[in-house]
Amino acid sequence: MKKNILVVDDDEHLRELVGMIFSPYGHSVTKVATAEKAIGLLSDPSKHFDLILSDFNLGAGMDGLEFIEAAKVLTSAVFWFWSATLDDEAVTRAKSLKVRRIIRKGAHLNIAQMARDFEEDMASVPVTT
Repeated sequence: MKKNILVVDDDEHLRELVGMIFSPYGHSVTKVATAEKAIGLLSDPSKHFDLILSDFNLGAGMDGLEFIEAAKVLTSAVFWFWSATLDDEAVTRAKSLKVRRIIRKGAHLNIAQMARDFEEDMASVPVTT
């Protein structure tokens, strides 16, 4: 089933990577660089996302966890959080926000595992039209 994915990451290459992972399976991937742009999309009632993947460090403005906290009141999407620098405080905050997956970016990023996790997490998400 086609799912709508929102990627929030200030790194253009990583946004494109997520698109390359999920687009071939027919999923729609929307990519933005800032939390503020993502909030704008989530505030639009014509937009629906099944999965939101947010980086922690988003440059100026809100960080990824602040974004997730604000976005939770706008959507029932599944949230994934990823970062190259995951400290204990960030992991604890992410867990308190009920983030489904916490992923460490870097050379050891397992793309095949991300695809399997996606299928598992989306199995419980209702089909949208």
